[in-house]
Amino acid sequence: MGFRNKSKPPWSSLCIDILLNISNRLEFIDNLRFRAVCSTFRAVNPLPFHPNFPLLPFPIKPNNHENLVGHFSLVEVTTLNIQPLKSNNKCWLIKVEASQEEVGGKVHLKMLNPLSSYYLDDYLKELPESFDVLRNRVSIVGKGYYLKQEGNNTSLDGEDNQDIQRVFVSSMEDDFVVMAMHSNGKISVWRKGDKKWTHIENGLGQCEDIVLHKGKFYVVEKTGLTVIVDKDFNVTKVASSLPLSRQNYGYGKDLVEIEEELYLLLRKVEMG
Repeated sequence: MGFRNKSKPPWSSLCIDILLNISNRLEFIDNLRFRAVCSTFRAVNPLPFHPNFPLLPFPIKPNNHENLVGHFSLVEVTTLNIQPLKSNNKCWLIKVEASQEEVGGKVHLKMLNPLSSYYLDDYLKELPESFDVLRNRVSIVGKGYYLKQEGNNTSLDGEDNQDIQRVFVSSMEDDFVVMAMHSNGKISVWRKGDKKWTHIENGLGQCEDIVLHKGKFYVVEKTGLTVIVDKDFNVTKVASSLPLSRQNYGYGKDLVEIEEELYLLLRKVEMG
């Protein structure tokens, strides 16, 4: 009769080269699980962090202040679904923002309200103080971005910074493009290497939503007209305007990706 060896596998004794080879092939969530095994695994695999984004020109609008200097940094926010392995009907939906110190490289994590995106000073009472990623299913629901102004004279930048309503990022191969939608529905685009932002006109009216679909920016304006804006800032129409009865008042427009297909949803807006 054979006896099963109940001793724990010597994971911490694995060759460093093997551990590095494994960690380099892992996605974000698997990296977290990898780090949870033991201190040796954490030593060869630093805390997963978004790549160093390039600095973006500031301000977006024409600079009317000679002493206004600085730049935008791009901040990534990740929405996570955390579900205990022993539960099929209970989960936590959280947003996490990661920032890294320029000196020392220390990573700071902040939790945000998943609905309002406001910072949470303390963990919600329903959440445990920590999550063991080996005992929970962790999946990425989505990622979002915003622009953070850094530099001098921050008192002068309020209007330009608050004017930015949404930010979208396309990072494919050697191309890195950022698209910002302003509160007035106008679109500005910045491509890596550009010294200033490009404002997209081309007959577009007030834009209501943007989505990155299959590597392309899709923009829908208030009338329902939907266009593609490519990396060279060319605008191509993909859907005509809606009937007049649904163009303006009472209907919001949202672009939604479902199972790799893109849909335009009309959202009934209650007036008053």
